[in-house]
Amino acid sequence: MKAGLYIRVSTDEQAKHGFSIRAQKDKLTKFATSQDWDIEDYYIEEGVSAKDMLRPELSRMFEDIKTGKIDVVLVYKLDRITRSVRDLYNILDLLEQHNCKFKSATEVYDTTSAIGRMFITLVASFAQFERENLGERVRMGMERMMEEGKFTGGISPFGYHYNKEAKTLVIDDDEAQVLRLIFDSYMRGLGEERTAKKVNQMGHTTRNGTTWTGKTIRDILTNPVAAGHLRWGGEVYRNFVDPIISEDQFQQCLKLRESRREMSPRAAGPSHYPFSGILKCGRCGAALKGQYRVGRVKEDGSRSKFKHYVCTKARGGSCDFKQISDTVVNDVFLKRLNQDLKDYQTALDKEKDAQQEVSNIEKETRYLEAQINKIQSRKRKWQLAYADEAITLEELKERTAEDREAHEILTKQLDELKQEQPDADPVYMVDALTDFIENWHELDDQEKKITLQLFVERVVIDAEDRRGTKTQLRQAWITDIVYK
Repeated sequence: MKAGLYIRVSTDEQAKHGFSIRAQKDKLTKFATSQDWDIEDYYIEEGVSAKDMLRPELSRMFEDIKTGKIDVVLVYKLDRITRSVRDLYNILDLLEQHNCKFKSATEVYDTTSAIGRMFITLVASFAQFERENLGERVRMGMERMMEEGKFTGGISPFGYHYNKEAKTLVIDDDEAQVLRLIFDSYMRGLGEERTAKKVNQMGHTTRNGTTWTGKTIRDILTNPVAAGHLRWGGEVYRNFVDPIISEDQFQQCLKLRESRREMSPRAAGPSHYPFSGILKCGRCGAALKGQYRVGRVKEDGSRSKFKHYVCTKARGGSCDFKQISDTVVNDVFLKRLNQDLKDYQTALDKEKDAQQEVSNIEKETRYLEAQINKIQSRKRKWQLAYADEAITLEELKERTAEDREAHEILTKQLDELKQEQPDADPVYMVDALTDFIENWHELDDQEKKITLQLFVERVVIDAEDRRGTKTQLRQAWITDIVYK
């Protein structure tokens, strides 16, 4: 009888149970010799799991069975060839179709009788149950580690590295510097692609040594780990690591990205007029529309274009506001921003002592976040209690439903509380206006328009009636500006 000796081992099994390739091969060879079988071939899988049948050597053995090269398949143990009942049925069916037998060297299995087939199926069922049960225990163990603030392993998120001794994630100073640069650049008006270009130009690469792209920048901007919250297994574990940026900055970044997605195609589309859409007439309140006029022909045959804004009601004679140049609008706008920056700086200086105390809103926010974390932790405890048969399935469903309802209520309260925080916080406005003014001249017209749409609700402008000259610009002023 021609025998095919199938041998498989995974790294963990070899370390824990001694199922080495050499040991299996020696025992199977001796067993085949004692049965007076001819060894046709050895089919050896090293470091391969038995969770499915997608294995090179197993597939090769199946082909040899189909061509009649093998009369009996010999394994050290049943779980060497499969741990799945379904796969076992398929294997036994294949063996029966080609008149091939199956034998375990350490177990009493005989596929030549109905009783033997039934017994081997039962054993495979227990093997599958053990595998699934082990997977469940491993998953619960990993969840418990996360609850205790211990990282379960794998690839550390950008900005952090893994401390093996403490089993925690700690800030990587070099990567953290790049991460802060990414958030700061994006918050200052650069898009994802322009941020990637800036980071690359400064000589920074990803952890893998590749250049940054819009996608990799987007992955950084949307990952809450930068603010200290780790996303794992479909859950977000708040305050899991030390934050690299503040919670406010991360939320502002998300709000900025959301605003850019919701911006109308016309507002977000290509434009040479940064103030269109937000600039309003100080006399009638109508919108000012961007236009340009063509200058005289130059010596090289080209013509200069001069941008300006006109009141949409002036054309019909309903308003006497005369067109105003883009240069004048730009100058008076920046002048107003600088004045607002001084005013907010003054207010900030007066409130420094008061701001040292944590506000009631911040205290309530931390309380609600703590309650939400308790619910998430309690949900896992119910699952463990059910797994240990301490509660029934109905009790598990009932308590899970109660927690889900409480979670929704607390989340809603947290969202409402965050909306109560003042938009014109002096600290935020000082930082925002400073960044806005410093980066304004580095942006092109389209980027200026996007930044204005996100930062400013409207700008109301008025000006004297006379036209400006080369020696004396037309006097204009901002009568009102509303920030978002």
